[in-house]
Amino acid sequence: MISKYWSMRGWSICSMVCAMLVLGTSAYAEQTTPGYNHKIPTKILTPDEVETPIGTLNFFDGMPDSATVEKVYDNLDLIRGTETFLNGIPATSIEGMRLGFRDIGADASNKAVIMDKLLDSSPLFLTGNTDTVYCMAFLDLKKDGATVVEIPAKSAPGTVDDAYFRFVTDMGVTGPDAGEGGKYLILPPDYDGDLNPPEGGMKAVVDGETYFVSKSTSYINLLFLRGFLVDGKPDVATAMFENGLKIYPLRDAGNPPKMEFISGSGKSFNTIHANNFDFYEELHTVIEREPVSMLDPQLRGLFASIGIEKGKPFNPDARMKKILTQAVAIGNATARAIVFRPRLEGFSYYPGSGWGTGFVGSSYQWLKDGGKGGRNLDARALFFYQATVNTPAMVMEMVGKGSQYAATTVDKNGDYLYGDKTYRLKIPGNVPAADFWSVVIYDPQTRSELQTSQPFPSKNSKRDALQENADGSVDLYFAPKAPEGKEANWIQTVPGKGWYPILRLYGPLKPWFDKTWRPGELESISGVDSSREMPAVLVGEGATVTAIVVAVDWDNRALVLRTEDDELIRLEVSEEARNFPQVRAGDRVVVAYSIGVALALSPSDASNGMRERVDTVTLDRTELGQKPGGTLRSTIHATGVVRAIDPELRTVTFDGAEHTVTLAVDEDIDLPNIHVGDQVDALYQESLAISVEPAVGHPVLK
Repeated sequence: MISKYWSMRGWSICSMVCAMLVLGTSAYAEQTTPGYNHKIPTKILTPDEVETPIGTLNFFDGMPDSATVEKVYDNLDLIRGTETFLNGIPATSIEGMRLGFRDIGADASNKAVIMDKLLDSSPLFLTGNTDTVYCMAFLDLKKDGATVVEIPAKSAPGTVDDAYFRFVTDMGVTGPDAGEGGKYLILPPDYDGDLNPPEGGMKAVVDGETYFVSKSTSYINLLFLRGFLVDGKPDVATAMFENGLKIYPLRDAGNPPKMEFISGSGKSFNTIHANNFDFYEELHTVIEREPVSMLDPQLRGLFASIGIEKGKPFNPDARMKKILTQAVAIGNATARAIVFRPRLEGFSYYPGSGWGTGFVGSSYQWLKDGGKGGRNLDARALFFYQATVNTPAMVMEMVGKGSQYAATTVDKNGDYLYGDKTYRLKIPGNVPAADFWSVVIYDPQTRSELQTSQPFPSKNSKRDALQENADGSVDLYFAPKAPEGKEANWIQTVPGKGWYPILRLYGPLKPWFDKTWRPGELESISGVDSSREMPAVLVGEGATVTAIVVAVDWDNRALVLRTEDDELIRLEVSEEARNFPQVRAGDRVVVAYSIGVALALSPSDASNGMRERVDTVTLDRTELGQKPGGTLRSTIHATGVVRAIDPELRTVTFDGAEHTVTLAVDEDIDLPNIHVGDQVDALYQESLAISVEPAVGHPVLK
């Protein structure tokens, strides 16, 4: 009994142990990853095939194949080329200004460009104003060493920025001289003397003279001064600069070179950086000229990753040049999206308003949340793609001093502003500006003043005799032609082009900062001219191809066809095709393809932005027992809006629900009757018909 008991118990224990071992082994097997001794977290593994926006990526045990390696490196170079564009804009923007000034003769620091008759729309100049006298010069601290700038009393806000558009010091009414004038000393980046000024500068005595001393991080620096109008005229400010501004090397203080003032008013010249491959050449010029210390290692590393590095030639091979050409196009499109359709938190001044700030985050260093969120790169791109001059004065609440800005690119419905239409903007009374306010409109292509028959596309509360409403408000009008009786308040726009305004307040007061005063939204007041005879555009084309059945593969549902060009092709027939068994060698297959487009245009405000699309697909098949055949029709009915018109090329561009399309317009269409903003009703039909004709009357090809 005892042995039997133990025997039975032993079997029981043995069985249990075996079971545990088996179960344990099974559980262990479930926990391990094939090819490993243990379970490996799937989140750290790479599948053999991965679908991505750049295509399918293939791997062997985590190692990319040659095609994948090529794809990802091309993509990496594309990304870095795009990022170089977005992050290099501040450097190339100031370089573009330097090159533009050089083109009109300002090639030394004692040669200043002055807008003695104000900045009109002739020069290409990022969102410049028509309200103050600009006086600008480039300092070359590598050539001249420490440089003195003497500014006259009563100068309006002025600034010095380095070669990456970073703040060096303010001058004039917002600077340490507080509008009383004075001498400024700008030290080069390689200065190693006893002076160690903080950002913005300090007062110090040098060689017996008192200076406001600042040190720059770069050799090239932009001096940007403004002078206020007197009685709406630039004469007093122009004389102030021409008689009082002096720029010279400190070493020549005893015998400074004579100043030369070059008028930039009314001259056509470009100060804007390139938006094509030339952008990288401009950036390389800056990096090669400036000290390595000008930029932090991360920015230098980004630029170097595409071949822009100090001390090395920028000479990309054909592959890299092609990629960078694509990258700059993507970067440019991205910058334009950031500017014209900003998604940045903190951009809007008011809820539900199109008006926004150029200094998102209220930081001239583009720091997010006081630096906790790092540098706001999109905010920096938004500013420098359309504006110049960087100073804390633009973001500080300086009541009664300096200037404040608001920009919008849309009307009250959120639509872009069309040059063909008429808009109204209400400026409420009691504008919180101690000095004056103005509205200037700009060309979205160049981000410069819109070029029209008006040299100054703007209105200024001090310079212009504006018509006021009974409540003190002012209605401004924007249109190709002035509305009747509104000529004094009219700013001209260009049919077929867009535009956008910037509102400026000089000497902004408390109601601006606390937002108890706000401008109105742009409102389209274009009437619909139903008397216009609106054209219809009809386009159609088609083709027919025939072939003879040479052989039939019943098992694989395939045909071998001989075309009219004596070419043999194999055609697989899907299960959906009826009557396949009826096909015989010698039958003739006829394929007819056609497309038709009908466009009807109707006069429309289009401010509702209505863009719809409906797709319909129909299939007709032959009856059972007949030869195979059928017709597949695809119909698209869409509505959209005329976006642009090119009278010379006779093309019209439409914004649809999903795509933007440009079509050539036939000579018999009256193009002047088509306006930007008209509604488009489009019907597109594509048809593919296939029929099989019996072999009777046709020889069997063997």
